[in-house]
This record gives sequence, structure tokens and C-alpha cells, in this order.
Amino acid sequence: MDKGKVLEEVSRNGYSVMNVSEELKRDKDVALAAVTNNGNALRFLVHFKDNEEIVQAAVRQNGMALQVASNRLKDHEDIVMAAVSQHGDALRYVSDRLKHNYTVAMAAVRQNGSAIQYLPPVVKNDYEIAMAAVNQKGSAYEYIPHPLNENREIILAAVSQDGHVIRRIPVEFKTDMDIVMAAVRQNGNAIMFLPEFKSNKEVAIAAVSQNGEAISSLSRELKDDEDVVRAAIANNPIALMYSPRLKSDRKFVMEQVEQDGNALQYASLQLRGDEELLWIATQNGYHPYGNEVPIIQSHQATRRTELVPFLTAAKPTYRVESASEPHALKGLNKHGPHFAEQFRKMIASFHGEPPGKTRGGKRRSRRTRRR
Repeated sequence: MDKGKVLEEVSRNGYSVMNVSEELKRDKDVALAAVTNNGNALRFLVHFKDNEEIVQAAVRQNGMALQVASNRLKDHEDIVMAAVSQHGDALRYVSDRLKHNYTVAMAAVRQNGSAIQYLPPVVKNDYEIAMAAVNQKGSAYEYIPHPLNENREIILAAVSQDGHVIRRIPVEFKTDMDIVMAAVRQNGNAIMFLPEFKSNKEVAIAAVSQNGEAISSLSRELKDDEDVVRAAIANNPIALMYSPRLKSDRKFVMEQVEQDGNALQYASLQLRGDEELLWIATQNGYHPYGNEVPIIQSHQATRRTELVPFLTAAKPTYRVESASEPHALKGLNKHGPHFAEQFRKMIASFHGEPPGKTRGGKRRSRRTRRR
């Protein structure tokens, strides 16, 4: 097999070195090209597992390649540092001597906090190591030994990185407001592990602002609180479905669909069939389902029938502000506040002309009307 072609192939796919001849597997150029592309290719290069240059290149590409290195190199500080800096979990393959090395330990947990589980107890109990671990990955808290797992600063750092960690902390810290707020701000669903706060409005708003569906874990009273529900819907419109009272409140639902039409699909069944709500929702991003289309079409037909006499006499450049005149609004107010905003466009559309232009195609000033 031609070495040049092999070098080209293993440079593209390091794992392909497994298929080359034994002679080329012993070739340093081929080996280096392979592990530079994929560190795990080292497992197929048994003649280089104790070669510092090849192993260094392998662990720089994938720290976990340290697993197949020789015991001598697993105790080589430079190679070990390269490995754990690339992948903290490579610490599990490090020699016992270097697992006690502060620099190696810190490099590993800064890359992957969970690597703290592979450290000996005396190193795990180092405050700085523990803090670095939970700052990188909050869930590393489960590997923090006593008494550090009862240290308030470490707990606060852990829940700030992963709110769900609050389920693992000592009970006495689950009533600490700073810790509670840090947890729900990081992950709103953390409130499911805080029964004492499911009726606390401040905590509830923080939780649903991070994850609207966290409203499902709140007390019945807060599920129907307008401030809480608004905050939840702002994050995720689906939150409306969890409010027994407000999803059936037409005024409240109107307010929501004017902001995001998709909120309508989470309203009560009765309101989902409301003609005006459906119409407004479709103007704000909602795509109606099959059985809703006829309702919208019916509403459009009704609106057109009621507006034809007025629009027929109206001039295409009629200003929106003119809608404040009593004779202009007679019989039209029932269409809701959204109508005024689209008034001029509707008139122009009825006349088959672009809004703001005359029938001659010239744009008129908004301050004047055609005479």
C-alpha cells in the first residue's frame, strides 16, 4: 500500500489506520497523522502507546485517548495536563500520584466539574477544587464530600449553575431565599422541588419568567394570578393552558392573542371558537386548524358585508386619524381596537389601490385627503 495515499487517508479519517498494514502502523508519520485527526486512533497503534510525541498529539485531540497510553505516560505530568485540559474525565486514567497533584486536579474540574468524582478524598475536600467543580457543572455537587456539601457558598454556586441541584441540598438550605431565587432563575422547573414556595408570588414570577411551563407546579391561586400568568406566557404561550380561570377569561385571552396569536390554541375550547379572537390571532402569527378556517371566513364575510356601504363611499387616502369622527365610526367600534390600526389599509385594499396612493398612482400627503 502506498504510504502517500495512506497518509492522505488517515489525515482525513484517523480511524482508517486500523485497516492499514502492520508495517505502516509502525510508521511514525502515519501514526502522527492518524492521532492528530482522531486521538482514539491510538488504540490501533500499539507500538506508539509509550511514545511521548504520538501520545501527546493523541490526547491533545481527545483527552480520553489517555486510557490506552502506557502506565509510564499516565504518570507524565505534561501529557496528563494536556489530556485533562482537553477532557476532564480523562482524570480517571491518571496515575494515583498525579491525582493528588493540585494543578492537575484543578485543570480537570475546570474542564468538567464532574471529574471531581475521580479525585482522592483529600483533594475533593479542598474548597477551591470543590468550588471550581460546581462553577463548571452544578450537578458535580453530588460528588462534593461532607462538610463542603453543607457550605452555603458552594451550594449557591451549584444551584446558580444548575437549578435542579436544589433537590440534593440539605433541607435547611431549601428555605434560603437567595439559594431558592438563584435556582429558579437558572431553571424555572426547580420550583417543583420547593413545596414551601409554590404559593410565593415573587419566586413564582422568577420561575415562570425562566420557564413558562413551570406554572404547572404552582398553587391553584398563583395559576390564576394575572401577573404570574402574564410572565409565564411571555416566556411560553402554552402557559395559558395551566390557568383554569384565565384561559376562559375573554378579555385576558384577547390581550394575549394581540401580543402573540399562538396563545389562542391554549385558551378554553369555547374561546378557541370565538370569531373575533380567531381573526385577531391570525393577524398575529396564528395559523388556524382545519375546523377553524370556516369560522374565520364567516367572520371575514360578516365584516365585509357591514363595511361595504362605508368603504364604497370612502376615499382610498382617508387618514386613520379620520376614524375619530363619529359618522366614520358608527357601527364599526365592535370590531375592536385593532381595526383602527388597519383602517387606511382596508380602505385602500377595498378600492384595489396601495395604501397612501391615489388612483393616479401618485402618493398623497398623509396630512391631506383627496377632494
